[in-house]
Amino acid sequence: MEINRRPKSLNFADAAEPCLRHMTLNYDADHDYVPYVGVTLGEKKPHFVHHRLDWSEVLPYAIYGEICARDLCGSQEGLEIEKKQRELFLRQISPLDFLIHSSSSPWSQSYKMCLWEQSRALHALLYWYMEEQDERLVHIMKKMVDTLFHMSHQFGNQRMFAPEVIRDIGMGAIALGEIIDPLLKFDELFGDENARTLGVGLAYYCTDLSTGFFDENGDVVGNQLYRSGISILSGVLRAARLTQDASLFARGKQIHDRLSSYVTRYGSTPCTEPACSNMELIYSAIHLAETVDASYYEQIDRYVRNQTKEAQFLTKSEWHRELV
Repeated sequence: MEINRRPKSLNFADAAEPCLRHMTLNYDADHDYVPYVGVTLGEKKPHFVHHRLDWSEVLPYAIYGEICARDLCGSQEGLEIEKKQRELFLRQISPLDFLIHSSSSPWSQSYKMCLWEQSRALHALLYWYMEEQDERLVHIMKKMVDTLFHMSHQFGNQRMFAPEVIRDIGMGAIALGEIIDPLLKFDELFGDENARTLGVGLAYYCTDLSTGFFDENGDVVGNQLYRSGISILSGVLRAARLTQDASLFARGKQIHDRLSSYVTRYGSTPCTEPACSNMELIYSAIHLAETVDASYYEQIDRYVRNQTKEAQFLTKSEWHRELV
C-alpha cells in the first residue's frame, strides 16, 4: 500500500470544529477563564466540574488543542478566551525553575511538581511558539528543559529521575514517558542536546523490560493505567525515528499494536478518559502510518470519526451552565 494514503472518510477539519467549540465554551469566567477538567454524567443533563489539574494540565491542554483545531478548521471562534487563557498559563510557570506549578485555589490545595504536567506545559509552549514565533517562549522552554535535564541522571543509554520525583507523578510512574515527545520536538526545532539526551534516554528506560512498565508482549504491567501507558508511544516512536534504532521502533510498534487491540471497533478505549487515550493513539498511529504501513490511517479514522467527534457537546442546551 502506498505510504500516506488516507481513507476518504478521514476528515480532521470536520472533527476539529466541534472540538474547538467545546474548548472555547469550557471555561470559568469567574476564575480567569481557567477551563474545567471535564463533566459529571450524573444527571440527565451533565455539568462541568473543577479539579486541581485545571491549572497545570487542563489549561495547557486547552491552549495547544485550540491552536491545532484552528489550524485544521480555520475557525476564529473564541480567540479572546484563548488569549486570556494564555496569559493565565504563563502565570502558572515559576520564574525560579521554569516549571509549571499549581497553587491553592477555591477547589484544590497546592501540590508538588508533577512531571506529567510539565509535558503538557511544554507541548503548549511549543505549539504556541510554532504559531506566533514568540522568542520569549523559547527562553521559557530552554530553561524548563535544562531544569528537567539536571533533575535526571544517566545510566547506560537510559535517563531516569529520582524515585521521589517519579512517585509524585499523578498518572503513575509509567506516565514518566509522556514528556519524551515534547522534549524531542524541542530538539527538532532548536537542536538542543539536553532535550535530545533526556528524551531518547527516557524512551530506552520506559520500554526496557527491566523497568517493569511493559511486559514482553507489550502489555502494561500490573495495575498501571492504560491511558498512561499509551501516552509514551508517540515519544518512543519519535525517538526511534530520530536515532534510527530499529529495535526501539519495533518495541514501540509492539506496544502500540498490543494496546490498540483493546479498542472497540467504534473507537472506544478501555479507560475512563476516551478522548485523551484516543489522542495518544492517534499520535503514535501517525508515526506508524507515515513510516511502515498506511493502513494505520484506518485506525486514526476510527478514533477521529467516531469516538472523538461524537463524544462532543454540540450545543449549549446539552449541559447545565448554572450547575458548574
